[in-house]
Amino acid sequence: MAGLPLLLFVIFPAAIALLVRFISKIIDKPIAFLPVFLTASFVSICASLIYIAIAIFRNF
Repeated sequence: MAGLPLLLFVIFPAAIALLVRFISKIIDKPIAFLPVFLTASFVSICASLIYIAIAIFRNF
């Protein structure tokens, strides 16, 4: 379980960012890695917090 946060908040957003960057190079519109990675990380963290909030408030 210790590797799950690493997977959710670092590896998965990095893979998404690399995939977006690869596709952008194919269509000749280069995109920087860092903004895409930070956006994917932010979305991943927000989705996790929303999931936790729903799970907590469902029990009340």
